[in-house]
Amino acid sequence: MPSVPLLPPTLFISLVAPSLLSWNFYFAPVTWVIMSTLSSLSFLYFCLFSRSSWYSILLTSSFSALLFLVNALLAISFFQQGSGFNYQFFEHFTFDSLYIAVAGFKTEGALFFASALVAIVAPIALLQRTKLRKQRRNSLLAILLSLLLCYPLWDVVNFLLADEVVQGYPQRPSSETGNANLSAVQTKNIILIYAEQLEQLYFDAGVFPERPLPQLTAIHKNSIRFANVKQAPGTGWTTAGMIASQCGFGVTGGIHFGGNSRLSSVSHPFPDAECLADYLRVNGYYSVFLGGAPLAFGGKGNFLRTHGYDKAIGRTELKEEITDPEDFSTWGVHDDRLFEIAKQEVTELEAGGQPYLFSLLTLGTHHPNGELSPSCGPYDNGSDPMINALKCTDTLLSRLLSDLQSITDSQNTVIAVLSDHLALRNSLSDRLLERRDDRRLLFFLLNETSLEITTEMSHFDISPTLLEAAGFHPEITLGFGKSYFPLGPERSDITGSTEYSPPELIAANLFEDGVAVDLIDMKIAIGVTNLAIAAPFSDDDAEFDTTGLFLIVFEDSGDLFDVIFTREPAKIAKELDKKAVVALAKPAAEAPWQLYVGRLSEVSVFKGRTFVIQDKLTMSGKQLSDIISRSDFPASAPNI
Repeated sequence: MPSVPLLPPTLFISLVAPSLLSWNFYFAPVTWVIMSTLSSLSFLYFCLFSRSSWYSILLTSSFSALLFLVNALLAISFFQQGSGFNYQFFEHFTFDSLYIAVAGFKTEGALFFASALVAIVAPIALLQRTKLRKQRRNSLLAILLSLLLCYPLWDVVNFLLADEVVQGYPQRPSSETGNANLSAVQTKNIILIYAEQLEQLYFDAGVFPERPLPQLTAIHKNSIRFANVKQAPGTGWTTAGMIASQCGFGVTGGIHFGGNSRLSSVSHPFPDAECLADYLRVNGYYSVFLGGAPLAFGGKGNFLRTHGYDKAIGRTELKEEITDPEDFSTWGVHDDRLFEIAKQEVTELEAGGQPYLFSLLTLGTHHPNGELSPSCGPYDNGSDPMINALKCTDTLLSRLLSDLQSITDSQNTVIAVLSDHLALRNSLSDRLLERRDDRRLLFFLLNETSLEITTEMSHFDISPTLLEAAGFHPEITLGFGKSYFPLGPERSDITGSTEYSPPELIAANLFEDGVAVDLIDMKIAIGVTNLAIAAPFSDDDAEFDTTGLFLIVFEDSGDLFDVIFTREPAKIAKELDKKAVVALAKPAAEAPWQLYVGRLSEVSVFKGRTFVIQDKLTMSGKQLSDIISRSDFPASAPNI
């Protein structure tokens, strides 16, 4: 520990560093730096002039850790995205995401933990060693001021109060879908390529004079280009972008601190929604998804398997046929190898004779620096890493599009390229953010007349547009979306007697359906809905880690509120105080599984009854209702 004269500046630097680095490198506002500086100075005042008692030391160390943590989390958000707290950040705020981040950014991770240690230990040493505490009486006011000036807390408040909520989407009449009599006599195959974070602004030579996408630019100019596709709320990460583009609505959860456990745990998410592959299956199509990343990450596989896809392939499945470790990156299989497999899949689909949907997700332009395929480069050492990743994608993706056009019949196949979402924080974000008002998703169709469509669209309109391009009825809608395909027949105004609203993640009621815990198959059933007892792992073949708590939170009516996997139950309990809950956990590695039924408690984490489970346990809705309705049960916080 440094001597007393060095302690204040060391602590000050550790607290201010997240905001200063984020402002200098990751496009954070200078307001954060100013507020962080004032907040840290107020806190230092508290440390220097407070009494040296055990509770004061505990309070000071805890408060310092809190200050550092919230600022560090906001710094992580700017590091990953170039923006503050939003749905994307909280949906990915999980331990598997943290593991990937630490593995990919070891230096940054080491600095994070070192700074956290300083923030925790330095206040303790200050209170024990300084002699100034008797000279001031305003230390309590100083710590309150420090809290008031904590910029990340204000950023969270702004996010929670923002208009960026799914329920705010304009209601749009819904036509009947899923009926074969709406389809044309002859329809086309559909190939939908999700280009990871490859937004339209990368094609602008004024912003990127390096012209990193020359071949894709030529292809883009000779296609039907939808130039005004904006990113709607609840669509700004890969799984959400896929759901929005195929189902027509955005993705949000019950609370913003539950991570992406919802989609990972729910075996059949959004059971009432009809999505692109669902509709095509009714009309005789066979659907295949191929991606280099794990299907389990973010619940992507659960969505695909239960919404019309007959075959879903991710990193785990590809491990069986790919043996060269050079073909794998941090996120999954490199694009050059993935595209070879994609061509094999499409060739087999063509030979099968059945109409098909083939969806592909690339990885090469993943933030923050791209994932350069082994076959690309070497590029100029002075080039920006994301510029190199764009050049690599330009070569590989343009070659793939050319090969797909050779494999398929242009008169019988629609080939589309779509950004899964706008680019998150990367090495080119300064240029992207300078033109933030001009940022749009990339969406274009090959095999058609060169044409540019400037009508405002969103993810929601992608599937209806693809369906019409493939020969289906122009008035088909999915979710909030409708078709903007420009070459179809004249259409009447879409009419309907009912308004569309986003479907529920789970169609279940605990008081009507009860719960059945099955530890053999590792699932909890609520009626016909199965929830996988698992954390949102980054790989499909990972085993369940019992050091967390699996929560099914619901309303007093019995309707589901949220599904959460957490290792910080106190935070969830504080956020959801008095909410009814069914929770599953192991208190220790060798202990039996326990089921908790009761209510979350800000004071004691949990209040209710505990049941020990060997293999299976079933509780009726009436039993759950009787327990939840009690108000006299003792506190019994799970010991995790």
